[in-house]
Amino acid sequence: MRVMPNMRDTSAPAIGSVILNWNSGAFAAEAARSVLQAGGPSRSVLIVDNGSIDNSADFLEAKLPECEILRAGRNLGFAEGCNEGIRLFLSRGAEFVLLLNADAWIAPDALERLLDAMAAPAPGAARIAAAGARVLFAGAPDRIESVGAWLSPSTGRIYHRGHGKTGLDMPGILFPDAVSGCAMLLRAEALRDVGGFDPALFCYFEDVDWCLRARERGWGVATAAQARVWHWGSASSGGRISPARLYYSTRNQLRVWETRFPLERRAALWARRGAILALWTAFALASSGMPTSAALREIRSGWRDFLAGRYGERR
Repeated sequence: MRVMPNMRDTSAPAIGSVILNWNSGAFAAEAARSVLQAGGPSRSVLIVDNGSIDNSADFLEAKLPECEILRAGRNLGFAEGCNEGIRLFLSRGAEFVLLLNADAWIAPDALERLLDAMAAPAPGAARIAAAGARVLFAGAPDRIESVGAWLSPSTGRIYHRGHGKTGLDMPGILFPDAVSGCAMLLRAEALRDVGGFDPALFCYFEDVDWCLRARERGWGVATAAQARVWHWGSASSGGRISPARLYYSTRNQLRVWETRFPLERRAALWARRGAILALWTAFALASSGMPTSAALREIRSGWRDFLAGRYGERR
């Protein structure tokens, strides 16, 4: 593993950028280049290779001598893979940590826009812990994928403002309940207070869970609506909605809602559980492209493991 200079040596806000790679070396290289070429404060880029089997780590070391490659040796999942990078940058004195998906890239001014959001007054909170971006579809570069998520504690519904739309006029800064881990800037002080992502989730909903935990501790969450990021989506699964996504999303949303939005009345609890299962079933039938029986099998597996308390990587 290459050693980067200590980040305390700069007077500008030091940003440690973590890109998690799993068999997507060419994508990860473009993501890293976009961060290195962006304007704004000093930053260092760490690519955490999550046990790739396609020689991604060797490829990235050869292509990006200015970046550091951390070889995890196995697939730690998104949550713990990001935690590895977060811990390293916190130990080096980074003021902020940028998480960027391997299959995404940022606009030249995105870091400055994200930092502007970090400095914004947060309604009902002392300071902003996490700033998300205006995530756009790479295949339709003006179309919105996410500007954050607004959550229903009682029904499990997740509202993505502007999803799939183009040309929306938005305020410069929004205040959703959670922002996408595809591209999120985290304040180091908040990370020390809240902790990292929950490894039990492995992948999917770890970003939502972290934002909710931060809000519980008095921090704010914001979206820099003019910080543009383009995202291919599911690059490691060839762009498809994978069986793993259905399994982990079902299991993890149930866990996050029950831990962050507890309900005392059993009738309300079971109604919400049923609503979440119905939402994922509808999504699978409409969007996955999988045979119906296979999609329903993944959702049932996620439900069963949730009930059994089986978390972490699927076994």
